[in-house]
Amino acid sequence: MFRSLIAAASLVLVAVSLWLLESARSGLTIAPLDVDGTPATVYRQPDATGPAVVIAHGFAGSRQLMEAFALTLAHAGYVAVSFDFQGHGRNRRPMAGDVTRIDGTTTYLVAETAAVVDAALALPGVGGRVALLGHSMATDVLVRHAQADPRVAAVVAVSMYSEAVTKTQPTRLLIVTGEWERFLRAAALDTLRLVDPAAAEGETVSDPAGATVRRAVVAPLVEHVGVLYCPTALAEARAWLDQTFGRQSEGP
Repeated sequence: MFRSLIAAASLVLVAVSLWLLESARSGLTIAPLDVDGTPATVYRQPDATGPAVVIAHGFAGSRQLMEAFALTLAHAGYVAVSFDFQGHGRNRRPMAGDVTRIDGTTTYLVAETAAVVDAALALPGVGGRVALLGHSMATDVLVRHAQADPRVAAVVAVSMYSEAVTKTQPTRLLIVTGEWERFLRAAALDTLRLVDPAAAEGETVSDPAGATVRRAVVAPLVEHVGVLYCPTALAEARAWLDQTFGRQSEGP
């Protein structure tokens, strides 16, 4: 009898989980996109005319791990383009270059990102507007691409570590870190204090001219993977992009 109850409860949980997953996709078009061999997925409302947000995963990750951001932003009217880096997910191309050198693997990943950005900007309704959102390993890649591409309006860096960040670049940078990522929280605060030495977590700071704007926030009670599904992280990312593009979003 007890085993039967456990089995029945398990089936109910599976059914509820499937319903939640599918309801999160309701109202969106989710379509594959091939970018010179790099597999990507486009999430958008039908006939959406919002800016594109290119979404990149961390080391050993994939598009699937980033889907909470893609769905949140698509429901808010953005055109979310999530992709698998070489050597990851369904990307058949092996990771190239020396992973221990900035002029090795990172160079290839930045080039791959650039190709996806070009493809995202070519999608209907985007209108030349694009931002970047990435996790962990991808944050360094996206920072480097943003510095070289003036079309990038903003960067959202989740669990960020990048030695490429300077006092002025990227110009609009949101850093979201899990509460239990102590080393990365310290790195985020250091990045914030390049602009304002007195800055604290949870603050938005800018230089006197307002040309460089940064914010560092902590997602409560999560670590390096849990931060990808934390409501605080999702809400902060959406709000940062809304401020960047002068929008007011609604949706789950």
